[in-house]
Amino acid sequence: MNLNSLLKTLLFMSVASMAAAQNASPPDKPRPPQQAEFIRTVNARYQTSDGLSDGQRRMEKGTILDVVSQDIGTVVLDYGKSRLVASKSDVRLFDKEPSLQATKPGFKTGQIVIISASYSLHGNAPRNVKNRLKTYLPDKGMLTAPLIFPVSDDLSTAAANAQFIALPGVSTQVVIATRKGAVVVQTQSPGQIVATSPNRLVVEYEYLGKRYRKVGVEGKDMTLP
Repeated sequence: MNLNSLLKTLLFMSVASMAAAQNASPPDKPRPPQQAEFIRTVNARYQTSDGLSDGQRRMEKGTILDVVSQDIGTVVLDYGKSRLVASKSDVRLFDKEPSLQATKPGFKTGQIVIISASYSLHGNAPRNVKNRLKTYLPDKGMLTAPLIFPVSDDLSTAAANAQFIALPGVSTQVVIATRKGAVVVQTQSPGQIVATSPNRLVVEYEYLGKRYRKVGVEGKDMTLP
């Protein structure tokens, strides 16, 4: 091959390469980090290092976790030092929101999830106040500082009403009645309504991959987490 033929061949290959590069599809953009929110309360499976299932964990509706990986039907989630596998039908996937900035120095930001909450006198049937307590939380339970709120009868009117009992009255009232023409003097104790011991709030919740139980007394403040 003479020099002219070689130059023509190299020029043709260069033009062909440029054309191929122009016609090639642009590379796919990397998917942004995602999170998953549980849309119902379900049991998710723990995942071992070799990808096998190792027990289950009950996940409350509304819990949000970072997505590690996913396939057609399942998603692997970051759960502290563990991994959880959940069905895609049980979660809502969305692009990861910006990291929360703590509004109190040294506070570890995160999502608090209320598992259960009851309010009643000690020994009485507990009143479920989980939904009421959730109204005290910020959006999606994302905390940037400790949550402080008063433990009060605002949590449950039923529990507040059960807190009061009637005791014998300390004052006497005279009633004059006519019975077959005779005057009879009767004494009655009208009764006195008093409060018994204060109600208690018992809360079970999850924060940063750990579960806790806290008890608060009516008239005092409770701090979560």
